[in-house]
Amino acid sequence: MQAKAGMAVVQSITDPTIFDNLRVVVEGALYERDLAGEILVVERRDLVDLAAFSRSFRMKVREKAPAASSQEAVQLEFRLTSQFMDFAAEKAAAIWGGSPPSTAGCMLEASLRVPLSPAERSGKVAELRPEHLPLGALRETGQAVEHIAAGIWKEGRERPDLQLYFHGTVSSVAAIELEARFRYARPLDEDDAAWIPDMLEDCLAVLQQWNARGMDA
Repeated sequence: MQAKAGMAVVQSITDPTIFDNLRVVVEGALYERDLAGEILVVERRDLVDLAAFSRSFRMKVREKAPAASSQEAVQLEFRLTSQFMDFAAEKAAAIWGGSPPSTAGCMLEASLRVPLSPAERSGKVAELRPEHLPLGALRETGQAVEHIAAGIWKEGRERPDLQLYFHGTVSSVAAIELEARFRYARPLDEDDAAWIPDMLEDCLAVLQQWNARGMDA
């Protein structure tokens, strides 16, 4: 009986983690769209930080349409991350029995980096800083991203936090970009796997509508 119990513990602590399971969901959903010709996966990174004992999984995509085929094409990056305490809580629960605490899981976010409009560049170049700027301080580009996102996330669907950042330097006005981060503030686990493809779909819709806006301009 003791041998069987020991084997059960070994099997449970080597089972896939929440991170492993959700990574498969994110990766599979994006590659399905790539195979369907809707998007193009341009980068995939599965990283382990041995100093902090954390993991991150990142995929960058862009639209596959001819209009988005240039080097300047806007890209959307999805990031799934999990920290040491998340893995520790999972393994402790596997050893001692029971379920991991609700605080254990993965953080999921998407990042869209777009060039600022000429008006935004001229208006902000004198006061540009790399740190986070409040949403109310942004002008054309930030308001346009917010407007697109507001039209996509409907009532009743879990809505991520939208944070806007400026990137660039005063000496390189042409390189100024706006980064829009869509981040779910709570940890996700396997119970959230069913709606993760919907979250990816919403973020991809922001990318598509942004590109369509550029073509109409």
